[in-house]
Amino acid sequence: MKKKLAAVTVTILLVSVITNSFLNGGKPDWIDVCCTLLACLLGILFVLRLEKRENT
Repeated sequence: MKKKLAAVTVTILLVSVITNSFLNGGKPDWIDVCCTLLACLLGILFVLRLEKRENT
């Protein structure tokens, strides 16, 4: 489950960064990249916490 979650998170992050890059004319906006990364990490922690609750 954790490997699948990590793969989905990396995919979402890459798609978001690529889309943001195209929208900004090829220049990555580091604030958006950092916010996207933070959102992905928070999403991982949330899902792992839910998974831990279901197992106990």
